[in-house]
Amino acid sequence: MGIEIEDELKRQVVRHLENDFELLNEVEGISLVDQSGVRIDYMALAKPHLIKTGFLAEWFGIEVKQILDFSRGDMGKKSQVIWQAITYSQSAFLVNNARTRPAFVLVYIGDDQFDQTRAPVLRGLSDGEWAKATWRALINIAQYANVGQLRLEPQQGWEIVFSGGRYFSKARGKGNVNIGVKRYVGSV
Repeated sequence: MGIEIEDELKRQVVRHLENDFELLNEVEGISLVDQSGVRIDYMALAKPHLIKTGFLAEWFGIEVKQILDFSRGDMGKKSQVIWQAITYSQSAFLVNNARTRPAFVLVYIGDDQFDQTRAPVLRGLSDGEWAKATWRALINIAQYANVGQLRLEPQQGWEIVFSGGRYFSKARGKGNVNIGVKRYVGSV
């Protein structure tokens, strides 16, 4: 069941992004840390109409994952997805016969599972609220490793966010968040 849902999530990504981005599917690469093999779901490059409006003209990655029980309070699958994206941001993928490090990596887990912009204060939380708050904490740390989130909305199209701040959206264009596209090593 999880694979079927993940395949549907991948179809959603393609439907929402194919008019605005060149998409390469199942791209092989290597970890720059230990030279082990990796494979990312998509490498994407903005088409000229987006680049003209300020979108970065570099390849970036997208990893699609289904978290079957997002409402549970444990961190297991959520932290694994974030760690996978962080390792991909520290990898190089074969794009047009060249090793290419993604400018950033986005995670897409399906937008019906959470809304991180409404993560509540941590006192007296239900399991669902705790899940949102832990996801927000993970994605907040991950932005320093160039990992963000892809959101897909039926009316608004797509949006790329880093720790809740908009980098770019189909409906509203470039935001004021650049933290996800700046490289951090060591202290920030």
